[in-house]
Amino acid sequence: MIDSILQDQQLHALVRQACAENGLYVDIDSSLLNGDVLNFDKIIILKPDAYYCSKFMVSPPPSIDYIVVVKCTDETYKLYLIELRDCNGSSLVKRKVIEKKFLTIATDFFEKKFPDIFSKDRYKISSIKLWLVADPFNTATIDQEMYEKKIKGTVIEQYLSMKPISVLGKLALIEPILPYIQKPVPRVMPC
Repeated sequence: MIDSILQDQQLHALVRQACAENGLYVDIDSSLLNGDVLNFDKIIILKPDAYYCSKFMVSPPPSIDYIVVVKCTDETYKLYLIELRDCNGSSLVKRKVIEKKFLTIATDFFEKKFPDIFSKDRYKISSIKLWLVADPFNTATIDQEMYEKKIKGTVIEQYLSMKPISVLGKLALIEPILPYIQKPVPRVMPC
């Protein structure tokens, strides 16, 4: 899958070396790197919102920030679909708005725009993670007890009761990841 992505002109233009923007980021495990750069034999990062926000796209649909593809040793793939949301307060992490971004990737990007590359029949997908990385309540420096009090009854708690989204034939839940003392920056890991 990684080789196919690199050979596709449109997808190759979306390749990035990191998942980071607006002060938020997702760490990449060092085993997936060659020094400070991605090891394309093991991992690739795409920026799909760059595809949808191009000058050729009239009225683009909402899209997540990153797709990370990790090649496993058994020739399967693990996918991470990641939305990085820099915000204060919960108004910018509303479930329906964020869900639409993930659905765009599942139903349009994978199934309509690039079905030859992201076909569930062509490549075996071992797992799919849907991450919403945000800190709308400034939780980065608080302990577990305060963290649970802050998110109780908020929009973040609504993500726990959502129906899963179907992505490439697999069901996955959007997992809100809010950094705090006991839960450091999320990390993409090898299989």
